[in-house]
Amino acid sequence: PIPCVPWQSQTSGQYQRRVHGGQYLDHLNIGDSIDIMGPKGFIHYDMPSHITLTRLRNTKDFGFETINMIAGGTGLTPMYQIIQQIIKDKNDHTEVKMIYGNITEDDILCREDLEAMRELSYVDIVFTLDKPSSDWREEAGYVTPDMIKKYLAPANQQPITVVCGPPPMMKAVVSTLKSLDYPKDRILSF
Repeated sequence: PIPCVPWQSQTSGQYQRRVHGGQYLDHLNIGDSIDIMGPKGFIHYDMPSHITLTRLRNTKDFGFETINMIAGGTGLTPMYQIIQQIIKDKNDHTEVKMIYGNITEDDILCREDLEAMRELSYVDIVFTLDKPSSDWREEAGYVTPDMIKKYLAPANQQPITVVCGPPPMMKAVVSTLKSLDYPKDRILSF
């Protein structure tokens, strides 16, 4: 889901993939290195309204009618894949509710796809920006308790909630979800 383009090295002639997206990756030079974390476990959307979580030797199954998603930046990737799976299965009636945060409007990955997805009656996606332009019409700032209450299914509906993004965002979001009585065992982090 992160746009990649082939790139041929001028010195070795070898082909590599160059990733475009986000303020950090766009400013890297060829040969720069990055640290990548994970995976922390295996979260598998294996059938309609069902996730299997495998960590080490433990497996846990989750059934739900609604999947809540909170993503930041490139943390969109696993959410995008799950939404694609839900959309392509005509027998899948899972309701999707997602808050997707970025720094600026230009940082929104796969925006055209997300705009098309949210045209579907069962997919709700809201964007929030840390640095919105003056004509921005959606949410502004970090994900807040009020945004979660407004856009996600409440804990009493027993949704599964998946979170992916920069570690500080994930820590803050998981803490906020717990304070809003979302059960810890139904909050999954990619």
